[in-house]
Amino acid sequence: MVRELITLMMHGPSFSGKSTLVIRYVKNKVEKMLLMTMGVDIFQKNVSIDSKNVHAVIYDLGGKHMFKSMWKVFLAPADVFIIVFDLSSPKGLDDIEIYVDSIFSVKNRVPVILAGNKCDLEKKIDDEKIMQVRKMIGEKLGENEPIPYFEVSAVTGKNVNRMFEFAIRKALEFKEK
Repeated sequence: MVRELITLMMHGPSFSGKSTLVIRYVKNKVEKMLLMTMGVDIFQKNVSIDSKNVHAVIYDLGGKHMFKSMWKVFLAPADVFIIVFDLSSPKGLDDIEIYVDSIFSVKNRVPVILAGNKCDLEKKIDDEKIMQVRKMIGEKLGENEPIPYFEVSAVTGKNVNRMFEFAIRKALEFKEK
C-alpha cells in the first residue's frame, strides 16, 4: 500500500505541551511526567485522511532558545507547522513571534496552524490577543485572513485528533497545488 509522506512540525515555547499533544495523538495516552525535549523527538503515525493513506512523521522540536541554532535544520523539510502555546499562562504568547520568524527564515509558503494548549485549565490569554497573533501570522504568509486556530487539551483529548487531522489535510492540499 502506497502512503503519502507528510512531515509535521510542532513548534513553540518550552512547556507549552507540544510533546504531550503528540503523545496523545500518536499513542492516545497522557504522560504527565515528561522531561523537556532536548533537541528534537520524532514520532510516526499511519492514518487515513479523506481516503488517502498517510504516513505522518511528527517532529517535536525543543522550544528552548538554546536549541535555536538547530531549528533551521529541522524546520526545512516540514510540510505543515503547528505552533503551540500555553493558554493557562499569561505569558503564553509573549515570544511567539520568535517561533513564527524561525519558520519564515526557511519557508515562505507553508500551512501554519496555531494551537492553544491546556484548555482544560483556566484560560489566561484573551481572545483578542490570540486573534492578533493569528492575523500577524496570516499576514506573514501573504494571506488576508487569520491562520486556523484550535484550543486543545492533551489531558482530556479535546480537539487533539481534529487538529492533527486538519493539519495533515492542509499539508496534503498544499502539496497538490
